[in-house]
Amino acid sequence: MCFKFVKSSAENIPLDTECVDKIIITCVVNHLDFPIKTLNECKRLLKPGGEILIYLPCDPGMLYRYIVTGK
Repeated sequence: MCFKFVKSSAENIPLDTECVDKIIITCVVNHLDFPIKTLNECKRLLKPGGEILIYLPCDPGMLYRYIVTGK
């Protein structure tokens, strides 16, 4: 297994088209200036049959409520 870290904007990632098998996006979509451009960029990067896993936070979530209110 090989990992490659690349620093770039989410809307313009300097990788070849159809070069990754899986993209994992965790708790970031809601902070992006251009989420549609970012998701289109992810689609460009995926190999055929690849997958994008997106996790969106749901604040105030159960953990947040427990920490803040104790309920």
